Amino acid sequence: MSLNEKRKGKVCFVSLLRFGVSLILAVLVGNSIGYLSIAGGAEAPDPKLTRYEERVAPYSVVIFTPPPDERQCRELLTSIRAMGATHSFASVHWWQMETLGGKYEAEMGYRPGLFGEPSRKAFENYIRISEELGMKSAVRVGTFRSTKGLFHPMDKTGDVRRYADWLRGFARRYRGKIEHYVVGDELNKSFPAWKWRGTPEECLQMFIPIARAIHDGDPGAKVSPASTSSSPATDWIMRLIELGLPQHADGVACHFNHQRIEDLDEIKDLMRRVRAVWPEAKFYGNGFGYVDNTRLHDHRQAGIVAQCAFTLWDIGWDSFPYYTYRFSRTADTRQNFGLMQPAVGGKPAQYSDAWKAYATIAHTFYNRSELASPAFKIQLRQTETLAEIEGVRFTIAPPNPVMRAFIRKEKELLIYLAYRKFREPVAGTWNMELDTDEWETPELISLLDHRVRRPMATERTKGRLTVKEIPVGLHPVILSFRRVTR
Repeated sequence: MSLNEKRKGKVCFVSLLRFGVSLILAVLVGNSIGYLSIAGGAEAPDPKLTRYEERVAPYSVVIFTPPPDERQCRELLTSIRAMGATHSFASVHWWQMETLGGKYEAEMGYRPGLFGEPSRKAFENYIRISEELGMKSAVRVGTFRSTKGLFHPMDKTGDVRRYADWLRGFARRYRGKIEHYVVGDELNKSFPAWKWRGTPEECLQMFIPIARAIHDGDPGAKVSPASTSSSPATDWIMRLIELGLPQHADGVACHFNHQRIEDLDEIKDLMRRVRAVWPEAKFYGNGFGYVDNTRLHDHRQAGIVAQCAFTLWDIGWDSFPYYTYRFSRTADTRQNFGLMQPAVGGKPAQYSDAWKAYATIAHTFYNRSELASPAFKIQLRQTETLAEIEGVRFTIAPPNPVMRAFIRKEKELLIYLAYRKFREPVAGTWNMELDTDEWETPELISLLDHRVRRPMATERTKGRLTVKEIPVGLHPVILSFRRVTR
């Protein structure tokens, strides 16, 4: 398969044989690529990364409520920064920051004494430490889902204007320190008990006073409505835009399960339709991927998280927050899809393979303005031919892995390869032909430790470099080439 042309000729597959060999190859890929990681915890932050302007990328993690202990907050944010995140993402609720004289922590499932001043102090630490580490801050501000249809359990009026007044003061306090706000969560759902139908009209009626208040408090902050359920929910979002959303917001937001990212047609269609009528719109979210974690070293989760992060970066999505805590289970789905187990009871934090895979993507693909597409042809050729009968090749490797190539500042060539097949992972071995004599010494970047690289076997002929025996599967293959010195 070529970046410049479609593969010619027929390729046939023997289904049972392909399944068996693919399974074997998947294991081999896991051993040869996935376990090049250096043992240990999260790496120390690179001092070169202390200014977030040096890296423009969507990478972020959701930390829910910032830890009340300053040392724990710093450790968590430092590890997030070292992972390559350009943003941190937290939830903010009026009822956590201000109790209005109420005593309701226990009935909401929280330890008494956490709300009010302790929550405000924890958030102050979160903002200050994020800024010190060079990360932009983003927040999701709650609406009524956690408080039985009210914006605050002590405000029985349910008047959005009172909540908006509080948010105006909040935005003013953190003016210039919060890059974007996402208002609410999955408001396209209906909640009959609270007389919420989930229509675009209802959402916009609630959103407008909140967005105005945030912009009043911080004119430079970006604001979007809630991430939609069953995203991309294209018709619902387009109806919001028809009703006048661009006059009050800076973008839209979605949740994407990894199955949605596996098939990009709907997501790309949403982006095309939004940009056709709102060219400057941003694309945000509260969380993405949602890949279940069965154990700390979950090969499948690592591959899918890495592919989701790369794919949304590649198509130009503006924010990719993935959930942090490994043992947090959602109220709706009871899934366990987090990336880490934080330090508890004197035990150090544990970082999953998915965390490390996300770090490799974040440390490799960023600053899109610095990247250019190669002008020469790059072609993949299947290496595992079973037979050729009457001109038809029978092969093991499934066709058409995703292949993307970028040149950074004329110094490094990066090539990304993966099978974006999450439901039924496949694998195959390929040779890669580059019709150029400008690049050399390809190295495989370990998906589980971006600092570890392994030389690849090559063959040079006049005007062409062939990289031999590249195992492609669920775990992305990332190759780095150096420019030939003359």
